Amino acid sequence: MPTISINRDDLLKLVGKGDLSDNELAEALELIKAEVKVLGQSEIILEVTADRAEMFSTEGIARSLKGFLEIELGVPKYPVIDAMENFVVKVDRSVMEVRPFVACAVVVDCNLGEEGLRQLIQLQEVLHKTHGRNRRKFAIGLHNFDVVKPPITYIAKPLDSFSFVPLGEDKKLKGEEIVETHPKGREYGWIIKDKGLAPLLIDSNNNILSMPPIINSELTRVTSRTKNLFIDVTGTDLKAVRNALAILTANLAERGGKIVKFVIHEGQGSERTEPSTDCKVVTVSYDRLIEVTGIEESLDVVVRCLRKARMDAIVRGRELDVLVPFYRIDVMCDVDVAEDFAIGYGYNRIVPDVPPITTRGRELELASFTRICRELMIGYGFQEVVSYMFTSDKKLDDAHIYEERVRVAKPVSSDYTCLRTSLIPSLLDFLSENVHVEYPQKIFEVGDVVIASEGFDEKSFSDRRLAVLHADYRVGYEDVQAILYSLLRVLRVEFKVRSDRRGLMIEGRCGSIIVNGDAVGILGEIKPEVLLKFGIQTPIAAFEISLSKVYKAWKTGINTRS
Repeated sequence: MPTISINRDDLLKLVGKGDLSDNELAEALELIKAEVKVLGQSEIILEVTADRAEMFSTEGIARSLKGFLEIELGVPKYPVIDAMENFVVKVDRSVMEVRPFVACAVVVDCNLGEEGLRQLIQLQEVLHKTHGRNRRKFAIGLHNFDVVKPPITYIAKPLDSFSFVPLGEDKKLKGEEIVETHPKGREYGWIIKDKGLAPLLIDSNNNILSMPPIINSELTRVTSRTKNLFIDVTGTDLKAVRNALAILTANLAERGGKIVKFVIHEGQGSERTEPSTDCKVVTVSYDRLIEVTGIEESLDVVVRCLRKARMDAIVRGRELDVLVPFYRIDVMCDVDVAEDFAIGYGYNRIVPDVPPITTRGRELELASFTRICRELMIGYGFQEVVSYMFTSDKKLDDAHIYEERVRVAKPVSSDYTCLRTSLIPSLLDFLSENVHVEYPQKIFEVGDVVIASEGFDEKSFSDRRLAVLHADYRVGYEDVQAILYSLLRVLRVEFKVRSDRRGLMIEGRCGSIIVNGDAVGILGEIKPEVLLKFGIQTPIAAFEISLSKVYKAWKTGINTRS
């Protein structure tokens, strides 16, 4: 979970209740999903659950505390000003293949101060590292709006065709110099370097404001005395870009700021206004809330608890139209609303029920076998990677893996549209984000995949698998073959390998692993065209086997030998 540092006096000032004791403050923080690590007289260190991104700074914590302590109830009301005539961002077609999406806004009359500035930078960086995928998915720029003259142009230019004074420098540098020599350029330049173009935000005075996702201009430096802030968010996922802007503007509004909208012109008459400050409406059943939480309270109590969670509710019989604030990007369905109802009610007030049946747990045999395989792979010098079971259709298609998939009905983003049918695409994606790391890179993952099949009542089945990738400039089929053969022989599983043809692997450099007459996996060298789709230029050899099937053979052998 992300760890944040906040100032105690600043928090209590924003909450408007300075007489909270240590115990009262610690308990309230724990109950709003902020785990207290250090509760000092001046500094508080918290771990915040990753889904509550708006609580990555003092302002979001204070807003939640004000509701929980019933100082303010319901959806916060922030002053919002419609976009003025020239408050426009013109998106040039040149950015479409580099970093296509942008969202901007202005927040005026902020009362930052030193602590407010520290919190703003902390919020920016924690969002980058978590939801922003280390600036790859989105990156945030913060600017002093007093030196910015809209309208703004969002355009991509060759790295050697422009120059400006980057933040923290005192002289102009060309784009290619920033990527090669500036600390932020060396850290994040790989995100755009292979495109040959750099996205830029330029105002009507022809001043370069930002070179996302790398660095802002020194011209627009934000200080503790800055009152009016211009915020830009650029990225590859529009929903993530808009969510980040919503969180930043809402949190700055907690310090007295007024949100001023911008219009984004994307060409061919397409435009949108940012940020969207309208509440999202989630319709939930009263009975469903009681079922999920187990808290049997009246409808009036439910509404009051939701208002403590900074929501509002319109009652229609036994259904509620719940108004969710625009900055709450984590609320998607009735279960999320039920969680906020429980938070408003107070987890400490929920009486636990003792299960009627007492059982003793132990590790599943498949889990024990999986642990053995993990330890063997680590012994072979491979590093373990853990990725999500959710993936995207595009990622599987790029890897030429076309098995029937279980798809998500309402995906939260284009990154999570289905359940994975193979571990290899996730590992390829991991390597694509680490092309700047020294080779060889040897990684593996153990996890479940889900295959759609009409032959099961659930229309699908899960399969525990092991996938291994070895990336190096001179790697080949024999390198992973040696690892796989050794693994299976150590496990004392009899196997055969026969030539195979798979869309993922190079023909003639691909084989199937056969155990007890059943195909349990593949090994071989990954096709160059697949690697290029993931932005990888280094050869990779790989294998993927079904541990569920291998386990059966291993268990039979163990029982036979005993």
